[in-house]
Amino acid sequence: MDERNLNSRRGNSRLIFLISGPSGVGKTTVVQRLLETIPEMAKIVTTTSRSRRPGEQDGVHYHFVSTQKFQDMIDHSKFIEWKSHLGHFYGLTWLAFCETSGRNAILDVDTQGKEDIIRRVSNRVVTIFLTPPSLDEAKDRLVRRGDLPNIELELRLDKARQEVQSAGEYDHIVENAVLDSTVDKICAIIADEILKQDN
Repeated sequence: MDERNLNSRRGNSRLIFLISGPSGVGKTTVVQRLLETIPEMAKIVTTTSRSRRPGEQDGVHYHFVSTQKFQDMIDHSKFIEWKSHLGHFYGLTWLAFCETSGRNAILDVDTQGKEDIIRRVSNRVVTIFLTPPSLDEAKDRLVRRGDLPNIELELRLDKARQEVQSAGEYDHIVENAVLDSTVDKICAIIADEILKQDN
């Protein structure tokens, strides 16, 4: 079965809400709250070769696979987009995308993957960039997580500085200072975009 053909045949009228932002901005927490607030929305789960962190569930936070398995999936064109970051692979499969067919969906992806997704899927993609109140706040959030060695922490912060510069390329920019306010703002964006799609 060619998953790419499924995308062209069904679910093309749905909206994909693509959420990006630098490490430490709180994307995972925001997406989880959005799914709790709008239960009819689906989450498109991406795949990674990195190990699970405490509290993460396979198929919920990511699809976790070995590096060899990820490479095999690349070789068999299973990905819409993929990248390597800090020694690990991350990517969005055609199958994961098609599994939520027919439902408006949320996708958490970094700035590198945004253009590939927009170019390769037939659905309308609404892009939302989450910004931290400051890069110092993003650093504090990463430090409080306590699961990153210092060298990886610094690499993530360097990347965050670069990613913030791309915020202007997104349809919407939302500062994640207070979680409830952030979720309310994105819910309003989602409601407005769905209304525009239906009219």
